[in-house]
Amino acid sequence: MSSEQVDVIADAADETDGAAACDEELIDTVANTNPEQGKKKAREYVNKRSDADDVQKRFDRQNRRRGVYTHRLANGNKAITIHGPNEYIDEIEADIHAGSDVEYRADGGRDVANRKHPRTRDQRNFD
Repeated sequence: MSSEQVDVIADAADETDGAAACDEELIDTVANTNPEQGKKKAREYVNKRSDADDVQKRFDRQNRRRGVYTHRLANGNKAITIHGPNEYIDEIEADIHAGSDVEYRADGGRDVANRKHPRTRDQRNFD
């Protein structure tokens, strides 16, 4: 397993009082998928085992640990990392993708070959 996949299991274990780290089916699933699919499967696993009180506790725990920090990437660029409750991060990500889609359409959308677009998807997400 990659370090990303191990992190997925560890995060799920943190939210399930360690149960995810002992679930062989979940571990096999995460190990045999890419990290994004593994995150989705782990989220499903956690959600199936959570009641409303657990969900609120998770949200409160993540909200207490929320934050923003800057750092420098290996390529020399500066970066901002934000972390917090899953629900808030999902909203921020959805807003980024919605804005990126507007710019994609303004740049010609599907009517223009990707190589002829003035910006990459990552650049539109940033913009």
